[in-house]
Amino acid sequence: MNAQKRLRAAAGLQVIAGIAGVFSAVRILAAGSEGLPPPAGAEAMGGPPFWAGLMFFALAVASLFSAYGLWSGQRWGKVVALVTCAVNAVFGAGDLVGGILLGDAAMTTVFAAAVAGYVTVIALVLWREAAPAAA
Repeated sequence: MNAQKRLRAAAGLQVIAGIAGVFSAVRILAAGSEGLPPPAGAEAMGGPPFWAGLMFFALAVASLFSAYGLWSGQRWGKVVALVTCAVNAVFGAGDLVGGILLGDAAMTTVFAAAVAGYVTVIALVLWREAAPAAA
């Protein structure tokens, strides 16, 4: 797989992550300053705060911008993709642990797939071709 195909595959994954992130952030923001209700079994923790919705919305928009940069082969697209994927992977890993602790199979599956997608984008962006051996 050449570099252009890798970056276009990463761009496609970033578009999916960006669209999913926008929907998730809008869901949090639509709940208002009171926030969403907590997940079942985690009532003591409470739901996500309003500022988290703002942060996730900004990350989702940045993911969509990075997809454009990756598709067009720009270096800034690679940098933005690495930053957004790293931040989203950290938050996704926390949600994955929460899903495991709550015993929620659906939540665990969704966040495991999300973290795997973020790690895949990072790998596709950082992957270098092996240099030909000098004869």
